[in-house]
Amino acid sequence: MDKIIMEKYAEAVVKMGVNVQEGQYVHIHANVRQQEFVTKLVEECYKAKARYVITDLSGVETELKEHIPSVLICPTDIYAIKLMDLAKKHKAGIVG
Repeated sequence: MDKIIMEKYAEAVVKMGVNVQEGQYVHIHANVRQQEFVTKLVEECYKAKARYVITDLSGVETELKEHIPSVLICPTDIYAIKLMDLAKKHKAGIVG
């Protein structure tokens, strides 16, 4: 995909599709083949003033069906929010 088109598409997904708001936590799950696009999505989420953006990249072999989207972006659940706040408070990282 052309870089300019990719940037515009990422902006549209974040602003109009998902409508990321200031202070929101965002979770992006994508296939590793979409890493470049995911990077653009993350950039756009932070431009929209998201508080945290979590990304999960999976390998080709873990995709179950062809009809599953290669990129899934959504506001994340309250458990993940509390976990991230706790990690930040204690200057810890989250693994796995």
